[in-house]
Amino acid sequence: MLIYSKRWRPCPSLDQLVPPEAVRVEVEEDNRRHAHLRRLHLIHQSVVQMRVISEEGLEVQVEALSTDSLGKATTRARDALVAEGEKPHSKHAFTPPARPGGAEGERELKSVALERVRLRQCGDYVVSGAGGETFGGREDLTLKELGLVPHCHMLLEVRGEEEAWVEAKKTDITLRLSLFKAPLQTATDVDNFDLDACVTQHVTVVVDQATATVGGLRDEAARLFKVKRHNAVLV
Repeated sequence: MLIYSKRWRPCPSLDQLVPPEAVRVEVEEDNRRHAHLRRLHLIHQSVVQMRVISEEGLEVQVEALSTDSLGKATTRARDALVAEGEKPHSKHAFTPPARPGGAEGERELKSVALERVRLRQCGDYVVSGAGGETFGGREDLTLKELGLVPHCHMLLEVRGEEEAWVEAKKTDITLRLSLFKAPLQTATDVDNFDLDACVTQHVTVVVDQATATVGGLRDEAARLFKVKRHNAVLV
């Protein structure tokens, strides 16, 4: 509270500066409200809104503190996906199964060891096996230290027991390549063949968007699919 006096008047004593009781009560109440609102504001600033999607497409909204470690946030995201998958109205009845490396038939997500689960950044639209930056070796850092505040979109991945994580930088792009073998039918039979049956293999590659070239990606596709380079065409 500030008390003003006119310049030409003498400064009153401290005893005379005591405000009326009604004014004092009003000011103290206003100070309490301000302190409460400030605490709420600080709490709101420390909350991170995490939009987490599983490899099966199940999506949940998770709240964490900016001071939480990435490892702690990963556990919370895994538990939220399990709880959402067990809801009767969920499109994934019961618990969504884990799909390490894209393979089905693994144990349920809630029974997979946390060492086989990780969160990685991703965009608004995610396809299976694709994601953004990973944080290998930085699981003990806080969400604030990793720059994941005040909100982020994350992909929860599960690896197989014999698999190793593939790390990706912020500038990396994860691409999913598919091998398409053209049918032997003549041009007049094109409308009758099964397009999906022509796609026989899938691989995931990570390239640096700052240095990668289409020619280099074509060479990598030819190597992975074991085909001659002149027969490899990227579409």
